[in-house]
Amino acid sequence: MRGTVLGLVMGGCAIARCLAPAGAEAGSTAAPVIHLECEIAQSGGKISAEMLCEAMQGSLARVAPEVRTEPAAGGSEASLVLAVQVTKAGQSGLTGHLQWHSAKAPGLRNSPDVQFSAMDAQLNSAMLGGFTDALIAADPGFLAVLDALRR
Repeated sequence: MRGTVLGLVMGGCAIARCLAPAGAEAGSTAAPVIHLECEIAQSGGKISAEMLCEAMQGSLARVAPEVRTEPAAGGSEASLVLAVQVTKAGQSGLTGHLQWHSAKAPGLRNSPDVQFSAMDAQLNSAMLGGFTDALIAADPGFLAVLDALRR
């Protein structure tokens, strides 16, 4: 049940200098908020958008524990709006990318496409963390954005 990852660069932009944590005004201690949404455009497997969002929340918590995630329809002001977009899902693999923007950098940014495959097994929810970790790691610009949010 090994997973393999292949990242294909499709574009992206480092926007760390454009972001500031939510509540960054003097004296504030509010945690930065990421509004998260997950989409699976073409599914041939048993993976749901909810399962994908749970895996991404875990990945974000490991990389940036100071940052809070909530659904895109959340009531808090977001430092970052993040969409996990799976463009192809099958029994043993996924292809997708991240798309994000912030109030200070309103243009949409896209991470590289990532292909994730389960070897000799059907894809299951326990493997999704590997996919979402790979999505985050695939774009140094997105990692810089997360780093900026943590400050």
